[in-house]
Amino acid sequence: MFRNDGRFHQLVIAMNMTDEDVVRQAALIAGVGRVNGPYEYNDKKHPNNKPFWKWTVTVSEHSYALMVAVYPWMGSRRRAKIREVLTCWLDWKAS
Repeated sequence: MFRNDGRFHQLVIAMNMTDEDVVRQAALIAGVGRVNGPYEYNDKKHPNNKPFWKWTVTVSEHSYALMVAVYPWMGSRRRAKIREVLTCWLDWKAS
């Protein structure tokens, strides 16, 4: 995700999952970001949803490095999104 609301520009990676161990392992392997949770879904249509954990990387340079590192293992849709986001962010940094 590339946030651009006129006040700040930030690359953010976020992963939400109900498996706490998987979220924590991803954060440990990456060596960046924070894990928070559990969070409850506020969705009355799906009252049986399990609580979820969230890993976020909010330091743009860390997000950039992680996107570049995982790029070769992503599918075509995710690679296209990474290219789009990094192009926007790098264009902003160059301006």
